[in-house]
Amino acid sequence: MRLMPTVLLGVVLVAGCNADRVTGVTQVDHQSAATVKRLHVALTISAELPEGRDLREGDTVAVTARVVDSVGADVATPDIEWHGGVFVDISHRSAKLVVKGGTTYIIAVAVDNGVSLASASTRVDALPNAGELVIWNLDDGRITRVTPPKDAYLIAPAAMNDHDVVTGTITYAGGVKRPFVWSRDDGFTEIPLPSPTTEGASMGINNDGVVVGTLSSHFWNWGSVFTWSREAGLSILDGDTSWAAAINNSGDVAGGKKGAPFLWRSTTGFTLFPGAGTASFAGNEAYTSSAVAITDDGAVLASWTGRYADDVDYSWIWDSYPTIWTGNTKTDLKCADCVVADMNNAHEVVGLRWSTRTTFRWSEHTGLESLPMAEYAASKVFAINDNGVSAGAVASSAGVYRAAVWQSSGLVVMPDLSRMSTSKATDINDHGHVLVYVR
Repeated sequence: MRLMPTVLLGVVLVAGCNADRVTGVTQVDHQSAATVKRLHVALTISAELPEGRDLREGDTVAVTARVVDSVGADVATPDIEWHGGVFVDISHRSAKLVVKGGTTYIIAVAVDNGVSLASASTRVDALPNAGELVIWNLDDGRITRVTPPKDAYLIAPAAMNDHDVVTGTITYAGGVKRPFVWSRDDGFTEIPLPSPTTEGASMGINNDGVVVGTLSSHFWNWGSVFTWSREAGLSILDGDTSWAAAINNSGDVAGGKKGAPFLWRSTTGFTLFPGAGTASFAGNEAYTSSAVAITDDGAVLASWTGRYADDVDYSWIWDSYPTIWTGNTKTDLKCADCVVADMNNAHEVVGLRWSTRTTFRWSEHTGLESLPMAEYAASKVFAINDNGVSAGAVASSAGVYRAAVWQSSGLVVMPDLSRMSTSKATDINDHGHVLVYVR
């Protein structure tokens, strides 16, 4: 076990304050006819953190209180009263606090025989739990954990290529989103955005390290599809109300443009397919359809995207099916309540059925097959590799999701990690390495 360095987070000084996370020192002196006693309380806060990382939600900090008199001598007092957070392991003058995202206030109060008292408080600022990336090797069970940049509020891994290079989106303070690439050799690289772009999200990466994503001046106003690589930098493919979904190993890109799925090739530019149709909820139309995945031979998996009334009653009325476009040839999945997530080079498709809340695998030979859930109450699926292994998550009856894969031998759930509350597998490459988001 590697010992983490102890980081001093905040100190309340006996005379005044100069720590940047300290809110102040308060003294209250009670006089009696016989004596005047002055008490002072000093708080010291520390935590064992990985080098370079700030305090985050779920971390534990140690708080120590010292009580002295007016000449600096330690005073024997009753137990300190601790307030302001979820305290564990409280003793006479020390305690441990599990911090939450945002701001936690810690207050210590000391009382001396009911005659004189003093109090002190300090503020602990903890970043939200941004989560972490995990690469899970199915062959040997080895797990690689990747901590996000220290100022990240949220990290969303989208895709991983066969070289274990990951791409996705990091959210910073204020909800600002930036596309990133991570590799074992280079760590995190934020993809630079051209002016006047203010936000971006990356969605896919091929084995040559070419990333595809979408740029925007506002998160809900996507407008420009881009590609990026370390060698070629950033290129804008289209700036006319379009968004990216995936890229294949030939550099072909699939996504959505003005409500219809598209295929982009460097030789032919954009090809728009007919929209997947409309859906209605209480008379309100869903407004768009988009590509979801693309194979190396250029086949495009398309599906609807839209809005529904809430997350409880998915009472859509459908008039179309998810579709595979191979050139001008159209193959319908003939599943009116299916939401597709991914397709491999064998044209096997995975997704979710709203009516049964179950996940499925589809091929032209077998049709629709449900993925087993074993003893779990729910499941989600996000990816399938060329070996037919699907990746997603399964949930307990309490609604806690854990990353899982579906192999030919059945369902395999990722081993639990310390401090892990929920996880999901967002991609899997052809080496059986699974990209997992843990939070």
